[in-house]
Formats: sequence, structure tokens, C-alpha cells
Amino acid sequence: MSEIKGICALCKKENVFLEESHIIQKFVTRRIKKKSVTGFIRNLFEPNKVIQDSEKEYLLCSKCEGRFGIAETLFANEVFHPFKDNKIYLFDYDTWLNYFIYSVSWRTI
Repeated sequence: MSEIKGICALCKKENVFLEESHIIQKFVTRRIKKKSVTGFIRNLFEPNKVIQDSEKEYLLCSKCEGRFGIAETLFANEVFHPFKDNKIYLFDYDTWLNYFIYSVSWRTI
């Protein structure tokens, strides 16, 4: 893993070490791979090329990545996986859901 310094795209702090941030949340990629016939994901533009992980960019400092990560883990464990496994249809939430929605929206901009 490389150490890259730059400006955090979220908090705008300068000269900080940036984390590799998944553009599509890691739990989504894991689920796709798990449910895939081959157990792999493929490149859209090169379908014969197997990809191990979804796209990542050096975007966030560790503090901002951590904020998003907490909400993403809660969403994955409390909503995404139980819903996909047909175990829930309703769920309780708190402010962590706001962070999760923000993280999804923010990464797509």
C-alpha cells in the first residue's frame, strides 16, 4: 500500500495521508462476488479480465474514511445483508443512516 499525501476531498485538510476509498462500498462488491457464478467480478470494458476488487481512489483522510466506514458497516450489517437474505423488510435507524446516505451520494459526485 502506497502512502499518498494530498488534500482530503471531504474535510479539505491539506498535506494529510489519504486512504484508498472504495467508490462502490466494499460490502456491495463482496456480495456481488459471493453471488456470482464464478466468484469473481469482471471489467466492463474488458469482460475477459477478472477483477479482485472494485475501483478505489485516494480520496479521504483516515478520519473521514472512518466516519463513512462506521455508517457503511452499520448499514451492511443492519440493513443490506439481512434484507438481501430476506430476513427483514423494516429496520430501525439513527443518525448513522444519514452518514451512510451521504457517503453513497458523495462518492458518486
